[in-house]
Amino acid sequence: SFMIARIEDGLDLLVYLAVGLAVSLLASQVQQARRATEGLRRRLDTIIEALPDALSIHDAAGRSVRLNRAAHQLLGHHSPGTQVDVSSTSDGGTGSGEAFPSGDLSSVTRVLAGETVSAVETHLRDAQGHEHILITNAAPFYNAEGQIEGAVLISHDVSALRQAELEAAARARQLEAILEAMTDAVVVHDSEGQVTLLNAAAERIHPLGWTVYASQTLPQRGSQFLPRDEQGQPLPVEQWPLQRILHGEELTGV
Repeated sequence: SFMIARIEDGLDLLVYLAVGLAVSLLASQVQQARRATEGLRRRLDTIIEALPDALSIHDAAGRSVRLNRAAHQLLGHHSPGTQVDVSSTSDGGTGSGEAFPSGDLSSVTRVLAGETVSAVETHLRDAQGHEHILITNAAPFYNAEGQIEGAVLISHDVSALRQAELEAAARARQLEAILEAMTDAVVVHDSEGQVTLLNAAAERIHPLGWTVYASQTLPQRGSQFLPRDEQGQPLPVEQWPLQRILHGEELTGV
């Protein structure tokens, strides 16, 4: 009948409106999710590019899919999909000097096998022939099924630090050679008056030798040398030359 037909039309309209509303809500949620994902991606990109250390992201096959600005500056520009391993070199090792077997030199390979790499020190030569010393940390990342999807490596360039350490060690050796060649006695004390350095000339003039002298307290050492004034009278402890120097005085010809 006419009434039944109108009811059916009304029901069809309600179903149509309900489906349309559901689709609209779903589309809105999808759009919101896309905007949220895009916002997260932009923030992540900003963080990656702001890192001062070289960062590389690799897929499950070990191919480089992302290098940040610092990595490009270190390695030169490489196209995505190339085999670029920030820490892969010919002489890897840990910070303590323990060497890795040749098959384990690639941090990417090790991470894709499920290992987390920490503080691996390696050497890398760039396109200009300059050698860089890197400290690399790396870890795998997983997909929703728990399978390894790729690897992230972060490498810190410590070349300048290592060069400074080498230069400091060279200067220390030069200073030691100069001190040992001097015919004058040289004794270095810390702020507490304890001996930290004694050259050969100083050791020769001490009757008990370096080991005993260095282990003695300041009063014990002073009592052996008996510091005296111009009249030959014993000086009080606070007037001993070393005590005066430790309080900021500069003494000459004492």
